[in-house]
Amino acid sequence: LMPDHVQDEVFADPNVRITVSFPLGGTVAISDGDGGYRLSGRWPFNTGCAHATYAIRSAVIDPESDAPGFGMFLTPYEGM
Repeated sequence: LMPDHVQDEVFADPNVRITVSFPLGGTVAISDGDGGYRLSGRWPFNTGCAHATYAIRSAVIDPESDAPGFGMFLTPYEGM
């Protein structure tokens, strides 16, 4: 369900590995002005994460608002 340009970047590497952590481990704040997000938190260990290129993390979006949401976020492992 990621946009085409994201899929093109991720799958440009034929050896890409993606791990997923479903438990809610973080929160997401909507950045002011740039349309981006700030993801923070701690997620449990999951099999394959040491060899992954990307991680999909679940988080509560804007938990301080009157209508918090839930989302899955694709993040690169490099630099984490």
